[in-house]
Amino acid sequence: RERKPNTAHPLQRGHPPRALSTGAMCAALPRLAALLLLAAASTALLPEDAPQHPTRTLRGASVAPQKAASTAASAGETLPDIQADGVEAVKRWAADRIAVAEQDFSATGGAHVPSPASWAGVVIYHLMPDRFNNGDPSNDDKNVPKEQRDAMANGDLSGGGGLPNWRHGGDIQGIRDRLGYLQDLGVQALWITAMLMHSGGYHGYCTTDLTAVDPGFGSAAELRALVAEAHERNISVVMDVVINHLCDVDTRYVGTPDHEVCAAAMNEAYWTGQQPGASEAGTAGLNFSSAFFPPFRTEAFFNRCGPNSILDTSGNTPAAIFGDFAEGMLDYNTQNSDFQEIFTNLLKYWIAFADVDGFRLDAAKHVTTDFLAYFSTEV
Repeated sequence: RERKPNTAHPLQRGHPPRALSTGAMCAALPRLAALLLLAAASTALLPEDAPQHPTRTLRGASVAPQKAASTAASAGETLPDIQADGVEAVKRWAADRIAVAEQDFSATGGAHVPSPASWAGVVIYHLMPDRFNNGDPSNDDKNVPKEQRDAMANGDLSGGGGLPNWRHGGDIQGIRDRLGYLQDLGVQALWITAMLMHSGGYHGYCTTDLTAVDPGFGSAAELRALVAEAHERNISVVMDVVINHLCDVDTRYVGTPDHEVCAAAMNEAYWTGQQPGASEAGTAGLNFSSAFFPPFRTEAFFNRCGPNSILDTSGNTPAAIFGDFAEGMLDYNTQNSDFQEIFTNLLKYWIAFADVDGFRLDAAKHVTTDFLAYFSTEV
């Protein structure tokens, strides 16, 4: 049967800032706690005989883009290399992508839906694509870590970190297939965990490329269709984005950073108003791998204090802001004004391209407050 629109949706369609910190997203937590807990067990709530709700494809989604660059969210995009092309070229590229995305979105015949005027009282459903619903088994083998592949080939359920740490196959199509179910629950917004290209972990929080959707979750076109179909049901879509680090396990430090000295010196420089990059005490160089995200392949965009311990990351010392989240998770220098501009534009692209309604900023406590102010103002 045709589902009735969610007339209880309280959103007033306006144009507020789309960046939400963890605190802002949890403002309605007391009312939402029971609902949010459903996300962890969502697969159990979807029996085989659960009604399948038809999905609607975005009108004109098959229309060829007007420019080759409008496929920017695909794996075929040629990315500028900041070392070879220079920072100004990368800044122009990041800004131009937004304009191209707007043109591409208009070419599909879609119309941008304003974000909620206020998130207070909105019923938010938090889901992790990999563990929610597998709507497209054809992408199950994409970007699967080698350890998991080897364990699966050997029938070893304890290998590769064990079955709980494997990718399980949930994807964007799986979310699209269950939008009617989510609407029936009274959901008014989806908070979806990290979906951009990452190192292969099921959770997606080790981002490697901000310009593409992880192929194990689907494509940029599928993300756009998900947002459009959610909007038809009066459901907003919030993307979870990692703002404190970029991952690359093959990039190595040249020498060993003095972790404590580095973090303490950067913290002092920050709070005494010195120019970003004024302190190099305790830092070490980086030997970037050939696969490293080219627009960010510069030491100036990273703090280079070395990996934190669990205590460092969970604590409130300078290392929590200036140290690497963990080995292989290189900490952004979020004070760098060029980085701020490029990073912010790369995320604004997803508003222009897919019409997402907001960003949940992962690890907001691990970046400098000037970056949070810049990002929230610009977005």
